[in-house]
Amino acid sequence: MADEQATPKHKVESILSADVGSLWTRVALVDVVSGEYRFVARAVAPTSAELPFGDITVGLYNAMAELERLSGRQIVEEGHLIIPQLPNGNGVDAFIAASSAAPAMRLVLLALNRDITARSALHAAESTYTNVLDLLTVDEHLAEGEKPLPEGEWLSRQVQRLVALQPDVALIVGGVDGGPVVPLLKLADVVAQTARQRVVQEQSINATPTKLPVIFAGNQSARGRVAEKLDEATDLRLTENVRPRLDRERLASAQEQLDNLYLQKQLTAVPGYRRLASWTENIIPTSLAEGIVTRYIAAQYNRDVLIADVGAASVGGFLTNEAPSGASPAAGERGFYRVVKGDFGMAYGLPNLLRQVGAAAVLRWLPFTMAESELVEWALNRLLRPLSLAAEERDLQIEHAFAREALRYIAARMREQANPGARPAYDLLIGSGGLLANAPNPQMAALLLLDGLEPEGLPTGSVELALDSTMLLPHIGTMAAANPAAAAYVFDRDSLLWLGTAIVPLAAVANPLPNQPAVTVTVEYADGGDPLKVAVAYGELRVISLRPDQRANLIVQPGRDFRVGGGERGKLVRTMGEEVKGGYVGLIIDARGRPLRLPSAEAARIATLRRWQEAIGAAAIAEEQAGALPSLSSQPDLPPIATRMALSPLPESEAEAAPEPYADDEIPMAEAEASDMAISPASDDEYLPPWLMADAPDEVAPSPAPAPPQEEANATMPPWLLADQPADQPADQPTDQPTTRPGAMTIPPWLLGADEDEPSNVR
Repeated sequence: MADEQATPKHKVESILSADVGSLWTRVALVDVVSGEYRFVARAVAPTSAELPFGDITVGLYNAMAELERLSGRQIVEEGHLIIPQLPNGNGVDAFIAASSAAPAMRLVLLALNRDITARSALHAAESTYTNVLDLLTVDEHLAEGEKPLPEGEWLSRQVQRLVALQPDVALIVGGVDGGPVVPLLKLADVVAQTARQRVVQEQSINATPTKLPVIFAGNQSARGRVAEKLDEATDLRLTENVRPRLDRERLASAQEQLDNLYLQKQLTAVPGYRRLASWTENIIPTSLAEGIVTRYIAAQYNRDVLIADVGAASVGGFLTNEAPSGASPAAGERGFYRVVKGDFGMAYGLPNLLRQVGAAAVLRWLPFTMAESELVEWALNRLLRPLSLAAEERDLQIEHAFAREALRYIAARMREQANPGARPAYDLLIGSGGLLANAPNPQMAALLLLDGLEPEGLPTGSVELALDSTMLLPHIGTMAAANPAAAAYVFDRDSLLWLGTAIVPLAAVANPLPNQPAVTVTVEYADGGDPLKVAVAYGELRVISLRPDQRANLIVQPGRDFRVGGGERGKLVRTMGEEVKGGYVGLIIDARGRPLRLPSAEAARIATLRRWQEAIGAAAIAEEQAGALPSLSSQPDLPPIATRMALSPLPESEAEAAPEPYADDEIPMAEAEASDMAISPASDDEYLPPWLMADAPDEVAPSPAPAPPQEEANATMPPWLLADQPADQPADQPTDQPTTRPGAMTIPPWLLGADEDEPSNVR
């Protein structure tokens, strides 16, 4: 807990935010400029949790030293943060932090059977930084065709199994409320005996005995009797049933307990955490901060938004939309879903990712030939050298191939939660995380998002793409709890790099013919430029020039076997009421179909991938151009994201008078024919662990209601974000926001020999 000086009561204007990840530590400085909170500068340094440093504050001090150089402001004096800000401008008024530096929690699931309840438990477990080790069920012998074991022998085997796994936490689920209780008591017996054996093992090596954390999220009728068995032996946490009814999934209570355990058990064990915690009142998991930002965007701008984060140790997806389903709130209410794979990142998580999806899934994204053994060696080398950067095109392509498969896993999991049987709807897609933020150019980042997540542009007919190029979203989420006004201002003005808008024509028939006309788009530029009409064939990708400072109206005519958004087959649609905003990539016409398909022949597959890269401008660039993403200060003064595009059908009178599609257009033919090899998973089971794929019944869900029409976004701040704000004056243009490459790691002299129990480093 911070001391009295660490919790200033004065007016907060300047804020220093830290995001301590497993690989990188990032700091950002926010201050009031011309009456508005604005992003001033950021810096990054390697995280120092591991030896030889063994203290996360070493990396934090290095990042702050670089921030001092960039901003010209002294922040640290003799090892202490200068709080509050001094009259001479040095120091800051507040310090806040988020972290994902701790390893993922090793978790075991215990369920009555491998049914939809077990899947709900998996959804809850994959909401924060966890590594699901195994699923233990009462009836697993039936799935494996074995005879039931005697009660005592079954119990002994399961206890030995859990003891060998050495989990950090156990999650018990099973049954709807009011269902059978006795089978859950058998699972409780297994956990209780495992916890007792764990204590005996710790005592045998003179270690301090610890209780095994256990979350019970099953049949509420069993709570009392389960508590009797587990209260003494474990750290028991009782929560709401994850599946109280067959058609209802309730994850929030179990997710909250998992977040608390990650914070209390994992983060507090990171070397240097106690010193960091003494500087601020509250440190939250980075995934929680990203969830806060997602919900803010949805509430503030009435958007269906998906944030995809590709990090070094984890990959996450955060979705807020109004699409109803059996797992969603009632129709018309906005739901929030999150999937976090704490062991799937682009450095430490590559072997786990490779084991889950298989080498063939990664290799299909490479525009060259590579052996499986070489891919495995590449992944292991990256694990040994996590700070290494892709120095050649080949390495970059491999890295991005892994990222595509990680995103596809997240998309499949998100589909299970938000919209079983179909891809979830969203009209704003934001890429975050080090791999996307450090893409050599915006086109590469855009193609990676389109390939990995395959957005369908539902329900509006388009999806807007943006990039968190300065890695500010976690900082904004952390800031929202301490200073909502600052978070709102910084998000609106300084956080996102706009890539462009994607139009995604969808097939309205089962097997559309390759190379047939998919869509014709007419662009009417708002600045008076000559209209442009472009036809795109099925299987192709096309980019139309639309700069960040340009606006345009669109008329979109799908082919006779295609539709746009929720529209009808072949129905002409157009922008209504709002012009499309440009971006650094432009207007993207993604007519490749859903799911994406690649030719099965090696040469044709490679040619197709290269053609897509060249079409969007994502072909490899020269080494001297690497890192050339535009800075936020180079963006025009874009309006808030409420300028989204919404496609609407033309009135019947206009639609009847519309010309036949492609009557006067020459359709470009694809070089390679599409094959029957689907890239996208054909079912929700593609990425399910093997122990969840045994005869799982379909989930019971009501038929989805039609998506409500999109209304103009409300530009006012929601009540929960209202706070004392600086004077509402016109802001100057954003100040320069330099970015830095991480420098050499150093230890400040005054930190050497510092005591871990030091109460505070805040002056």
